Amino acid sequence: MNRIIITIISLLSLAIAALPAYAESTRKERRLISEGNRLYKEGKFKEASKQYQMAVAVNPQSPEARFNLALSHLKLAAQPGVDEKQREQLMKSGTEGMTAIAGVGAYNPKLASYAAYNLGNVAFNAQQYPEAIQCYKQALRFNPDDDTARRNLRIAQKKLQDQNKDKNKDQNKDKDNKDKDKNQDKNNQNKDQNQNQDKNQNQQKDNSMSNNTAEQILKAMENKENATRTRVNAAGQGKEAAGKNGGRKNW
Repeated sequence: MNRIIITIISLLSLAIAALPAYAESTRKERRLISEGNRLYKEGKFKEASKQYQMAVAVNPQSPEARFNLALSHLKLAAQPGVDEKQREQLMKSGTEGMTAIAGVGAYNPKLASYAAYNLGNVAFNAQQYPEAIQCYKQALRFNPDDDTARRNLRIAQKKLQDQNKDKNKDQNKDKDNKDKDKNQDKNNQNKDQNQNQDKNQNQQKDNSMSNNTAEQILKAMENKENATRTRVNAAGQGKEAAGKNGGRKNW
């Protein structure tokens, strides 16, 4: 029994001895967060993020410091002049930080609601409306009185409806174009077939005309030969008659 009492007293002594250091770290954390908030309000997001990083170093479990650090990274990612690689890194660290805060809503519902709301804004700006809707709904579950989250939820739902309408319209347009192209190909095929048929008919007609012409030529030649033969025969008969009368003298 005495050993148990002695152990408890020892633990209490250690806890009491640690209180000043814990109080000092808490005060330092608060000062850093306060200074970061001041810089953040002035639009000095890079300087603010450094203060929040130091606050996290003092207390890695501080939800306020982690939330503010993630928020400052999202703000820095949206600033002009940030290269693409750095922007991706800032967005990644910012969204991961917000996701971690939103996941501990049971311990700090208000801060978790803010984190879910910011994740909704990130998804909305990327036109990822289904994800944005889920984030805004999560923010409202943590804080049902958040009218801004409710308003953004309605806007995201409307955007998703419009996006689906445009998608369906594009799909129908593509289908109509495919059907139109298919009909055009069919019409072109029929046209080619008709042209080939007309060409064959013209060829047959040309061949018929050629045969008729040949027959006419042959008939004309035959008539010419008959006429020539008739003239030759007539000329021969005339010579014969002249020969018979050639010995007769006219007195």
